[in-house]
Amino acid sequence: MLLFILTYLKFKVSHYDSITEAVEFCFENHYLSEMKFDPHTWRINRYYNEYVDNYIKAHLPYLDALYKSWAPKKDPGKRE
Repeated sequence: MLLFILTYLKFKVSHYDSITEAVEFCFENHYLSEMKFDPHTWRINRYYNEYVDNYIKAHLPYLDALYKSWAPKKDPGKRE
């Protein structure tokens, strides 16, 4: 959104008369369509299923090694 506003202010390359109209257009055509997406539905249909569960169980040693190689070595409970 900020990039959209800055582009409008700097270059004035737009067919809108004001920044308010430009932001309104961006919000209605881009943000509202993204807000309709329900991630929980995706999780239920695509992520929480037996196929994914079996895949993760089969590859758990590799995923665990990857996590341990990239995870911070410090104790997460301690603050610096």
